[in-house]
Amino acid sequence: VKYFLIFLTLGISVSCFSQEIHTVEDPDITFSIEVPENWRVEDDGYTFAIVPPQGGREYLDFTYFETTETDLDKAFEFTVLAFNGPEAMDTEIIDQGSDRVNGVPARWALLSLTTDGVLYHRLTYLLIKDGQYYIFQGTALPANFDYYRPVFEKAIRTLKTEKR
Repeated sequence: VKYFLIFLTLGISVSCFSQEIHTVEDPDITFSIEVPENWRVEDDGYTFAIVPPQGGREYLDFTYFETTETDLDKAFEFTVLAFNGPEAMDTEIIDQGSDRVNGVPARWALLSLTTDGVLYHRLTYLLIKDGQYYIFQGTALPANFDYYRPVFEKAIRTLKTEKR
């Protein structure tokens, strides 16, 4: 598996719904995702996170990398479940299922995890398209998770990709 995590060009534009569209282009693909109104994008060159305007501990992060894997279930088992199962420290898989993101099959898992002594819930989505893994992780404090989950899922479902 060849990993490619460098974002070469970033662009942000405003759509007619007062949402921002975050677009990433690299030599092999172009993709975009709608950012909820007033949320900001934080990009470290490997992963970008979408953070609510008030800050806090809630965020949606997103990464992608090249793969030759085409079996979504196998990729999900390895990428999500193997690193978050009962053997992983302070992590529990609460629920999991299947979905579609713009017509592309996706798998998701809801995790409970502890980081630096703080309990979080994390919704992880994985999909494969045009030789790329796309991984989204929406993280929130348990008391806030029911509020943020629909926001995370709405943003995830806006993913548009194009092979160059």
